[in-house]
Amino acid sequence: MWLSLAILFALGTAFFVRFSILYAGYAILCISFLVFVLKSPTFKAEVLYYGLFALAFALSISNLQAPTWRKSAFVGLLFALAHFAKASALPALAIYAGSFAVQGVIQLLRKKQQLKRTLSLAAHALLGLFTFLALLFPYFQESYEKYDSHFYNVSTTFYFWYDSWAEAKAGTMAAGDRDGYPDLPPEEIPSLQKYLREHSWQEILKRLERGLVWLYELSCVLDRTPSQFRWAGDGPPGLLGYCHQVGAGLLLIAASLPLLLRRRALGELLDKGHIIFFVTVIFAVYTLSSAWYIPIGGTSTRQFLPLMAPFFCTLGLVMHSAPVQSLRLTLGDSSIKVFNLVFVLLGLILLDDILVVLTERAATVYGPK
Repeated sequence: MWLSLAILFALGTAFFVRFSILYAGYAILCISFLVFVLKSPTFKAEVLYYGLFALAFALSISNLQAPTWRKSAFVGLLFALAHFAKASALPALAIYAGSFAVQGVIQLLRKKQQLKRTLSLAAHALLGLFTFLALLFPYFQESYEKYDSHFYNVSTTFYFWYDSWAEAKAGTMAAGDRDGYPDLPPEEIPSLQKYLREHSWQEILKRLERGLVWLYELSCVLDRTPSQFRWAGDGPPGLLGYCHQVGAGLLLIAASLPLLLRRRALGELLDKGHIIFFVTVIFAVYTLSSAWYIPIGGTSTRQFLPLMAPFFCTLGLVMHSAPVQSLRLTLGDSSIKVFNLVFVLLGLILLDDILVVLTERAATVYGPK
């Protein structure tokens, strides 16, 4: 719990430096009581990973906006530390590096690109990758010596391509995948190619659909009756409580799009295309991966909850954009920022969510879930 408080203090500092006091206070309360309070009593890597991943996410956006050598190195450092805590940060780092390439392509198409600028962007991306690999080299090297792969991970290498946890236990786990490379014939080793050969596109899409529905039910469905999408043997969903605030945030982002897509703002939006790419792909990859892994991980949201703090960071960036901040509601001779009104109302709803968490969810939600 002390570790959770320390991480929340670091996240709070970042939010209060970047955003208004009203929004920063709201966002940190959401992160604290809808995610961390349910995880902090359990001795797991989750809260450490959530904090490091969120800080790496926020610093990545800052560096994509205005790259510096120090920030580029620290992005690699934070992603490396996050990967030490839970081996799930590598896709985010790859997306971050790819965002620099997207920036170069956009500037080239808009005829703003110069060779020196291109080389600078590539160097910033490579510095983050180099820092990440340098810090994790002993870990990767040991993995190679023991498993013949620098990036060996049973969950992503094997289990990800099974249809159920029972298959995983009877497959590579029974063949000793924790002690070395599993002793199985090559044709029995699960992989993307093997999965595509043995499954139709309809089955693949159905699995994603079922996983996404489960994630929705886990946070939003008040009726705990069994769902047609639920796997046999799975229990009823536990209400994690972030549905109201995340749902409202998604609606706010959607409502802000017409303002951001106005002709005057379109050029500025194109200049931020690489940041939009980074944020969009991060959320798409990690959400779909979490939904895909549901048949293996059961009712766990451990792959999905790391997106909570980055979500409120993204929402803050959208809500603090100039077009949104300029909206005002006139009442007689006075006017009030729509932004302030919206987040005061959401704060009142959040108080109810916090009350439910403290009186019910904190005592019933199993920590690792």
